[in-house]
Amino acid sequence: MMPNSAKSFLFGWGIDFRFVRPWNRARYLSLTELLPGDTFMCSYPRSGNTWTRMIIACLLDPSLKKIDLNTIDDYVPDCGASTSLKTTPRVFKEHSPKFHVFPKVIYNYRDGRDCLVSAYRYGTKSLGYPNDRLHFVCDRKAQIFGFWHEHVEQALAFQKQFPNRILMVRYEDIHEQPLFVVSEIAQFLDLNVETDRLHEIIQITSFEQQKPIVYTDIRKKHTLGKGVPGTWKDELEQLELELFEGMAGPTLTKLGYSVQTVF
Repeated sequence: MMPNSAKSFLFGWGIDFRFVRPWNRARYLSLTELLPGDTFMCSYPRSGNTWTRMIIACLLDPSLKKIDLNTIDDYVPDCGASTSLKTTPRVFKEHSPKFHVFPKVIYNYRDGRDCLVSAYRYGTKSLGYPNDRLHFVCDRKAQIFGFWHEHVEQALAFQKQFPNRILMVRYEDIHEQPLFVVSEIAQFLDLNVETDRLHEIIQITSFEQQKPIVYTDIRKKHTLGKGVPGTWKDELEQLELELFEGMAGPTLTKLGYSVQTVF
């Protein structure tokens, strides 16, 4: 029988643990209980998870007129941080791809090259990452939730197996067609929201509303970047691009992103 320590390690990397007993699943998620309607926001870091959390907070609380990084945890906390949420359904944030124990999943995905640029910037400014970006591309120790393409591929495999339990949210679509995305999220959470409120949520959660905020946690100062899709085109060096696309090219193509490198 596999030792519990080995189980925990593999589980954290998204290994299929469907054999975990239902009564043990809450423990793996650091929760006291797991409810059928619980939804877990899971994405690779720097994929728009924070923006979507703000949208969800406004969907859960119809009276909410302002949301920022100082208050977001009251509505969509880190998994295990709180189980006394007043809103329903309960929605938690979790980056580890533990898909098979999530009752429902909202999965943000973004062009992996933009994720790379954003993650490196956050790593150097907030986490003290010491190496250059070329090293960061293939530094598994720095990619604590696995490489981008590994994480996304696990989500796609889960979607293929359980399409009704996961909502894939494309980051670029939040920019290009926000009303559609916000409506889709509300529907997935079984929330009836008037169109006027949907438009209001789009305004409340816009990047412009976040700029004047002073953050109580210094790490949050760099959580929100430029947020503009395609910034990798101006920032990545050719060798960095070739290395990343060499690993993640098939996944980028599968998601509809064009690959620049010719092998």
